[in-house]
Amino acid sequence: AWLANALPAEWRTTNATTEDSSVEIRRAWDKLLFAAGYAGLSWPSEYGGREAGPIAETIFFEELARAHAPEGLGRIGRVMAGPLIIAHGTDAQRRRFLPCILDGSEIWCLGYSEPHAGSDLAAVSTRAMREGGCYRIRGRKIWTSHAHHADRCVLLARTSPDGPRYQNLSILLLDMKQPGVVVTPVITAAGDHHFNEVVFDDAVADTEDRLGPENEGWRIFRSSLVFERGGAVALNHYLEMRHQCDTLADCCAAHSALPGALERSRSLADQVELVRWHVMRMNEMEANGIYPQSVQIVMKLFFSELWQQLTEFGASMMCD
Repeated sequence: AWLANALPAEWRTTNATTEDSSVEIRRAWDKLLFAAGYAGLSWPSEYGGREAGPIAETIFFEELARAHAPEGLGRIGRVMAGPLIIAHGTDAQRRRFLPCILDGSEIWCLGYSEPHAGSDLAAVSTRAMREGGCYRIRGRKIWTSHAHHADRCVLLARTSPDGPRYQNLSILLLDMKQPGVVVTPVITAAGDHHFNEVVFDDAVADTEDRLGPENEGWRIFRSSLVFERGGAVALNHYLEMRHQCDTLADCCAAHSALPGALERSRSLADQVELVRWHVMRMNEMEANGIYPQSVQIVMKLFFSELWQQLTEFGASMMCD
């Protein structure tokens, strides 16, 4: 009932066809969710959440998808950065950052991947050298989603140039709106812009903005994978797939004369529904305090392969 009245009129009529209008609608949507008490549903109440748990959050996300509501601009903060700060931050960091994440006033990004590190994140070369009460940061990150809108970055950087592998990294909560941070768009083949390359040229982070002890960033980063590949993120992938599958079904109906098109569409729809059941399974396990990385890894592989199948089928049908 709340969604029926709260959905922005601009989103209903234009579906935010331009980058600027989409950003403004999504910013406003974050603030609406917070005002209505729907931001941070699974967060602890002491940090502004409602402790509703992952199952209730799943139901809410499905209702958002059914209403074709916009995705908030602060999703990375609420789903990934915020829980990481709750788990590993100091009381001062929680007081400082969590309210701004929940109410949508600060947007966060993740500074993990690098051009030459590939998937081996322990090999990152971005350096954060200690200088008194701060770190001086030099290096670059790639595929940084929404960095062009971000106020803060969860940055994985090398803080010990000679330390042993896995014991030479730290996580910094970096101010993105400072000299020394240069964000360059990475435009996809479809013409979309949500990825970026970020160059750090003498950017600065205070030692009080380090998350956890110095050189223990790898341990903290690994715990963040629970949030990055957990049920909430998996559900977001499912909802995107569901929307694309519905679009393909409409396209298929217009091209029903193509041999095997209807059968292929139904097969893909079955696989997308299978994703939903796996997501529900993950959320039930998380509700019981179980975070099985093996299940998350399998889901990541399944997502990647199914996205390829959906996209290839859409291209063969010449669907938008």
